[in-house]
Amino acid sequence: MEYFEQVCNNICIRLNEQQRLAVEHENGPALVLAGPGSGKTTVIICRLARLVIEKGINPRNIISLTFNRAAAYEMEQRFNTIFRSYCDCKIRFATLHAFSYSIVRWYQDYKGIRLELIEDTDRKKMKSDILKNLYHRINGRPVTEDGLSDIVNEICLVKNRAIPDVTNYNSKIKNFSAIYSEYEKFKKENRLLDFDDMLVYALAVLRNYPRLLDNYRSRYTYIQVDEGQDLSKIQFEIVKLLAEPLNNLFIVADDDQAIYAFRGSEPEYILDFGKNYKDPAIYLLEHNYRSTGNIVEFSSNFIRANKRRYEKKHRTTNEYKTDPYIVEVRNEKEEARFITDEVRCLLAQDNRGRKTIGVLYRNNISAILAAEMLERNGVGFNLQGKDNFFFNHWFLLDILALLNFSVAWDDASFVRLAHKLDSHITEKMIESAAKRDGGSILDRMLKFGELDADQKKSIKKLQKKIGKIAKMSPEAALEYIDENFRFLLNAKRQCERSGGSFGYVQSIFSILKSIAADFKTIDSFLPRITFLKELFANGTHDTRAPVTLSTVHGSKGLEYDHVYIIDLYDGEFPNLQSIEYADNGIDSLMEEERRLFFVGMTRAKETVCFVTPLHVAGSKTIRSQFIDEITDCLFKRTCAKIEKGKLIYHKKHGFGKVLEKIAEKDGKVLVRVDFEGDRRVLDLKFCVEKSLIEA
Repeated sequence: MEYFEQVCNNICIRLNEQQRLAVEHENGPALVLAGPGSGKTTVIICRLARLVIEKGINPRNIISLTFNRAAAYEMEQRFNTIFRSYCDCKIRFATLHAFSYSIVRWYQDYKGIRLELIEDTDRKKMKSDILKNLYHRINGRPVTEDGLSDIVNEICLVKNRAIPDVTNYNSKIKNFSAIYSEYEKFKKENRLLDFDDMLVYALAVLRNYPRLLDNYRSRYTYIQVDEGQDLSKIQFEIVKLLAEPLNNLFIVADDDQAIYAFRGSEPEYILDFGKNYKDPAIYLLEHNYRSTGNIVEFSSNFIRANKRRYEKKHRTTNEYKTDPYIVEVRNEKEEARFITDEVRCLLAQDNRGRKTIGVLYRNNISAILAAEMLERNGVGFNLQGKDNFFFNHWFLLDILALLNFSVAWDDASFVRLAHKLDSHITEKMIESAAKRDGGSILDRMLKFGELDADQKKSIKKLQKKIGKIAKMSPEAALEYIDENFRFLLNAKRQCERSGGSFGYVQSIFSILKSIAADFKTIDSFLPRITFLKELFANGTHDTRAPVTLSTVHGSKGLEYDHVYIIDLYDGEFPNLQSIEYADNGIDSLMEEERRLFFVGMTRAKETVCFVTPLHVAGSKTIRSQFIDEITDCLFKRTCAKIEKGKLIYHKKHGFGKVLEKIAEKDGKVLVRVDFEGDRRVLDLKFCVEKSLIEA
């Protein structure tokens, strides 16, 4: 490797020993276990360059596969920028889906047919409409937005797990097997193709057309895969089929960062790599160049709670600075205010404007209050991804329709929710009123000749109730709507019928009330919700903004100087399903949640803060069990450091000297400390949980 080492020296690349061993790998199967911040991209592009520059491999015989277009583009650009003067060649960088689609295009040309893709930018609505129609026809009622999302995710799961027959497939979606079968039949009859069909077709074509498979095998004799822990069954089968019989397969992965089980990814293919390939080479990249010693130590200890994983010794030469710390806040609004204050403080201290801040969360709904408060306080931010689910949810639209009707008395708002306001109102009455002029739709309805005394009385009562809403503050109006129109109770019943999440409905209502509290009138409140809807629909991609709001999933592969992980309570992070499964002795989902938490922690370069609200949607929360695990890690480390004569710092009492450990029972460690003559007994675990001491 002497010549290539000289090349690396010329372009200022310094490989550590573990990286060098991985880069030197040439033939046969290899698995590179790359921990967070370990320089895996450097290893990938350096190995590619070495194969071409030093080993004389034709670049056209190499393909580098990854999971999204941005990652493929970034890797190609980085390779070309660094090695252009030494390696003026064309290695193929592609996503697995793009590679699969090239096989599908060959099949189309061979058969003389055209398959229309229904999931690209211009045709996404087509897939939704097809599934909505099928659900309605099969189940006899329309599907909700969250129900539609569940169907789309379940179809993705089935395809990625390569399940051939869904007849006995267990799903919480009513008549899913029938919906799936009809969906596949409809696509076949109309020659349509969805995103994951690319994988299904590609695997089938390769299996059924041996000459084509041989052509691909002879073309790509060296296959490299990034983010291998995210491989689904069907993706692994495609890669495995292509790599045979030479098996010059180089997979870079981290089983501790496998976080996409919801779309069919299975880390088992990495964990069982030795079963799939005889005597594979396994390389470890354990040196973390990103994070402080504190973060590397605590994240490494934290992830060891998972049983199904490769053991690693994460390490760094970065100095120790601030330990991960925990903050408890009263509720969601206080959490958003805390984040805003913290961000403003950090930005005020950053004279050079170079610091980056990541606010991470388990689910998109957690971003709404944080984004609203940051924007209102003039703090620019980058909102990763687009999310219309919250603002298009039927419950939110019903609430907004009633608020809008109370001030505008428009027909469209009333028609949307008439049946939820008064059971006496019929379709015939609405149709008659719509044809009349003069006054509100309720005024016109009172002129309907077929009304009986009870119906007239009911409409006048409804007019009076709605008239009161317009005079209230938005927060008071929301409370009044729930009390007088039983919106939450009716929503709970609707969720029970449709299988929707009532917890999500409660969160919507709580978020609306939190935002409404800062507005005096409904007329000023409604435009704010419209503004936020547009913000989340379009996303904000200001790369110059120092603050990023993202799901933990969306933050993978990114890094920030300071990280805040919010909404850390059981049922949210970890999610409810993983807790229920763990209670029944099934740990796979909880291990996935723990990996996700690990990914969030390891995005941080300098500090990581865990924020847990004590109340959400008006109900008391149970602190995330991951916070308890982090506290245990902090507690054990602090206990190991505390000894007689040790100087410590307490946020309230200042510097003090440890006199003795006076008791250890029931998991508690009590220490006597002399704070310059003021002797106190401290509960060490309590002090660690509240981030009161530094030792």
